Amino acid sequence: MMARAVARRFERRGETSSKRAGLDATPFQKPYEWVTVLSDLVGRRLLTVLDGRTKESADAHFSAQAAHQRESAEVEAMDLWRPYVDVAARWLPNAAVCCGRVHVPKHLGEAVNTVCNEEGRRLRTEGDRTLVGTKYLWLESPGSMLPARSSLLAQLKGGCARTGRTRALKRSASRLSNDISVGWARQAWLACAALASRSKLEPMARATLIVRKHLDGILNAVVPSATNAAAESMNTRIQRIKAMASG
Repeated sequence: MMARAVARRFERRGETSSKRAGLDATPFQKPYEWVTVLSDLVGRRLLTVLDGRTKESADAHFSAQAAHQRESAEVEAMDLWRPYVDVAARWLPNAAVCCGRVHVPKHLGEAVNTVCNEEGRRLRTEGDRTLVGTKYLWLESPGSMLPARSSLLAQLKGGCARTGRTRALKRSASRLSNDISVGWARQAWLACAALASRSKLEPMARATLIVRKHLDGILNAVVPSATNAAAESMNTRIQRIKAMASG
């Protein structure tokens, strides 16, 4: 009965394509079994769920679509996952590939955290516990920081130079999402990446390298403000349903 109900719903839902769509992966079962969720960014509806997080599964989906469906696609939003970018470039010739800019602060924040941990371990071997318990202080946004925490951060920067430099690079990169021109945004990102690569801060250099590899997609998302928020929201609902069903 359930299988027939699902089959009827699939028959009634219409075309599994959209001019503005989002591709995103979400864990489905343990351990680390993934599915790919394809969502309509305009109608905010689920289009289809693909097995796995691989190029092969996405290839099979888009190859089964009619040529006019693939050619009518205008925007394909996704996270920083190379197989998705390659599939979109192959099957969606007229679509602007937009890589989720929300993932950029995530990678930069991880770099700040890594440098903070490394410097903290080095200082503890010297008997200095300055950085103990300050992880979230370095990751906090200046706009939401209380005056007391801002003063504490200013004091810490003097004795924790590597972590302070990493945070400064992260702040500079985060402000680049305000650029309204593709040309200006590209120059600013490349300048920031070059500065990070010369900083001798390996975690930050790795993070900015990831950004450079997906720069075209990130700029497509920043300037026209195209995001993968609808697909991320769909993934959240899937996880909520799983939790309600006890896995």
